[in-house]
Amino acid sequence: MNDPSTFFWTVASAVTIFVLGQIYLKGFVEPLLDLRKEIGQTAYILEFYWNRMFAEGAEGEELRKKIRDNACDLYRKSQTPIVYSSCRFLFGMPAREDIHKASRRLIGLSNQVGERTPEDPKIKRKEEIYKLLKIENFEEK
Repeated sequence: MNDPSTFFWTVASAVTIFVLGQIYLKGFVEPLLDLRKEIGQTAYILEFYWNRMFAEGAEGEELRKKIRDNACDLYRKSQTPIVYSSCRFLFGMPAREDIHKASRRLIGLSNQVGERTPEDPKIKRKEEIYKLLKIENFEEK
């Protein structure tokens, strides 16, 4: 136990394990969890504000801006995880291309104004976003 080389290798091993653990957390786990939270935020915005987001005026404009911000954050956070395609299965995440498609559909929603009708394309876009992001549809429960 008094051997300096044993002490050195013990410290070097501990530091190596710590550094590898941090790389794993910061490079893989945290970006995937942040993306997962952003997908949850998307579901929240679509459900909570759905009745008012297409209204004309300042409130509708502000809500459509939230959708656009969310779409951009979703796209940005999908670019962050290292080797996303390999790790996404562990967290049940959608494919990166599906996230990009959902982001584009959110941008499309943010550009629409007006009342909804039963055959409204806005409803179809919302359903597509839910499917692409693997979100359970709140209305189907």
